[in-house]
Amino acid sequence: MSTLLVSSKGQIVLPAALRRRLGMGPGARIEVLEEADGLKLRVVRSVATTDVTGMAGMVKAPARGIPRRLEDFDPATLADPFAAWQAMRALDTNVLARFFVDATDDTQAAERRPAAVAALAERSFVSVTVLLELEWVLRRFHELPKRDVSRVLRCGRWRASST
Repeated sequence: MSTLLVSSKGQIVLPAALRRRLGMGPGARIEVLEEADGLKLRVVRSVATTDVTGMAGMVKAPARGIPRRLEDFDPATLADPFAAWQAMRALDTNVLARFFVDATDDTQAAERRPAAVAALAERSFVSVTVLLELEWVLRRFHELPKRDVSRVLRCGRWRASST
């Protein structure tokens, strides 16, 4: 625990080690919450928005010569055959895979990519489970190299939700 001194201008200086550990640089924002027993400081992190339209088909899956359908590997479709017809507020693995992968063997992917682009253009929720499934689909089903899997997972600026 550190004791901070308030300057004549009402300013405080956070120790450098604490700023480094919290990833705070010049211009970092801190929220001050007044509580019954004192003050609570919380680092405010902004989430950068990204135009995802240029990311569609960003990685190419190797051709195998036999048509393959991603639905054959989608656990949500196996559990509930009508899941695809229900309105979704969250994105599933299938939508993300169709968006990011340009697979010549998946004949339905090109047809469904516009729907995936539309879904990603809206504010969406992607669960941690979906991200893990996406990594598995990219690595095992599409047999993409690690660098392509990493590119896909890094480009989304995914963040954990507190709810």
